Amino acid sequence: MNVLQTPAATNFRTAVRAYCAHVESRQSISPAVWLPRVHVLLVELYAAGLQLPSIEPGSENANPEYESQGDWQRLFDDFGQAFGRWNAYRLVFDPYDTEETEALYGSLADDFAEIFGDVRRGELHENERGDAFPNDVMWEWRFAFESHWSRHATSALNALGSLQFQQYATAMPESFGTWTGASAT
Repeated sequence: MNVLQTPAATNFRTAVRAYCAHVESRQSISPAVWLPRVHVLLVELYAAGLQLPSIEPGSENANPEYESQGDWQRLFDDFGQAFGRWNAYRLVFDPYDTEETEALYGSLADDFAEIFGDVRRGELHENERGDAFPNDVMWEWRFAFESHWSRHATSALNALGSLQFQQYATAMPESFGTWTGASAT
């Protein structure tokens, strides 16, 4: 069976499309309304990533390339402006590194832009090469999840949980900015 026709691949594809559609529709919704929905979608995307099988690529064509800096910068700037004071958060990069005492900071703008870039690229790779190289595409999806965007997702989920349940940011919509060049409703 083609690995891209398995239930795990179907679930992942569905989660990717829902997450990307929500990111792309952000300018039609205020950030205070957008965040609780992306919180749910990010949990679903992460869960779908966990279910991807760990396989070897089927050829030497597997290539976990990165998105252009321009695409990332556009998303990063838009998210950063919209999240305003809620963009930066404290984080622990490695919870098992007991020698690390310096405070580290994450950025929701960076997290959402990086996740979007990784999963969108995986979707494009499937469209371009999925029929010929299904194992390569699955390997790329899993590699990107394990090596990069899973850490962004878990960091963002921690920050979103704090925003939604401790900081009550959704009850203070005036504390958010607006999307770049858009009038959010």
